[in-house]
Amino acid sequence: NTVRYYIVANFDFLAIADNYPFDWQSVYISMTLKDNSKHILQPIPLELVDDEFDINEWHIENAFSGIKYKKNFLYKDLPTKAIKVINHGFDNKKIKVNKKNLDLLADAYFLAKDRNKGIDTLIKSLEIKIDSKTSYKIARFAFEAENWDMAIKYFDRAKAEDWNQVPGRIDLLTGIAYFEKDQFNNALKYMQIAINYDESKSAAEGWIQYINQSMGI
Repeated sequence: NTVRYYIVANFDFLAIADNYPFDWQSVYISMTLKDNSKHILQPIPLELVDDEFDINEWHIENAFSGIKYKKNFLYKDLPTKAIKVINHGFDNKKIKVNKKNLDLLADAYFLAKDRNKGIDTLIKSLEIKIDSKTSYKIARFAFEAENWDMAIKYFDRAKAEDWNQVPGRIDLLTGIAYFEKDQFNNALKYMQIAINYDESKSAAEGWIQYINQSMGI
């Protein structure tokens, strides 16, 4: 017999100032079987996944349903093993060196907290196929590593490639990167762009005030 359950959950996002600027927040409901010898867990049909959330100023990037298999190295908290398997496959030409597999390898490096190799792998992925999401991802990881020049380069590239999932976000982060480089005029230029978007207006206003104070204005 097939049994279907209706599951409801509430999520609270408590922002931590030290983590600003916030990039994404993942929320999920995880379920398992009490007795997997008698029952089989099936993914929820996508048409039954309710993604109509009240999330204020957040933007829903993706909603999905699926099964997390134990054989998936990345989600068994074994990214190092995934890195070894993928690289071995590349070296022996058992795994194609394409964008999909390079992105997977990059994710494994990031999970293993090897940010530099993750960024290098994403750059190789970008050489195979232009993708604004990949450019933005490189910029965000470079930003977190305080590599301001690389962050600015790939934020500019992502914007040129029409990344606009959160209007004003790239301008805000680029402005912050220029501020960290003590290039206050460039920082103000980008903040003045970010202030025109509802999603980044409040943050940009705060940064403009702070930059002006830093300049003694």
